Amino acid sequence: VDFSELADPPSPASRLCHRRPRSMELRAELLKSIWYAFTALDAEKSGKVSKSQLKVLSHNLYTVLCIPHDPVALEEHFRDDDDGPVSSQGYMPYLNKYILDKVEEGAFVKESFDELCWTLTAKKNYKANRNGNSVISHEDAFKLWCLFNFLSEDKYPLVMVPDEMLRMATSLELDVLSMNRKPK
Repeated sequence: VDFSELADPPSPASRLCHRRPRSMELRAELLKSIWYAFTALDAEKSGKVSKSQLKVLSHNLYTVLCIPHDPVALEEHFRDDDDGPVSSQGYMPYLNKYILDKVEEGAFVKESFDELCWTLTAKKNYKANRNGNSVISHEDAFKLWCLFNFLSEDKYPLVMVPDEMLRMATSLELDVLSMNRKPK
């Protein structure tokens, strides 16, 4: 018995985070969120991230994407040596070979993956104003981030322009409010 038909239908915004991407688009879509996570870990804005942070990110990606992995091999790959932090170009071969090449469509919950990457991204990009208030809620910011990733092109760096995001959020909010006011 399929009980999903009995549940309330998901909102259009939540469908963006719940949808299952086609396999040809899967790698590109996952890479957008991973790119944000990587850049959020780059606290010095040097284009590089410490190996210990990449080890934790990789382990979390393995877990949330339901990819079996060898913890010993993960430790060995990201062992501390004199090479220092790793650039995105240095991380890409590992990411492609050991993570993205092993992702299976439908084997993981896309929203959990997005939440992992958003958690890292939000620390850098979701800020309260001077009074400690935010323009939109954390949950709405997450949905907008999912929407942005969905709509953005595969050109890096991906850029979120705060004024554009605010304008889009305001427009969406007005659309929702007007839909709620219409007689049924």
